[in-house]
Amino acid sequence: MEAARLLRAVFNEGSVERAKLPEVLPGMGERTIRKISSGLLKDGLLASRHTKAPFTIGLPAKAMST
Repeated sequence: MEAARLLRAVFNEGSVERAKLPEVLPGMGERTIRKISSGLLKDGLLASRHTKAPFTIGLPAKAMST
């Protein structure tokens, strides 16, 4: 549910600054937010040019092969 909220925010805004994640996921702790964003990055659903860059929507390679 929280991952979907983050994906929706990035999709709607085009990108989300990392510092804004607590606003996107209110009530979540810093570690929980990191776990959610890391999982989405690993799955290719979020993208980021480097560790300080904003999140953008990713397109996982496995989605292109089906």
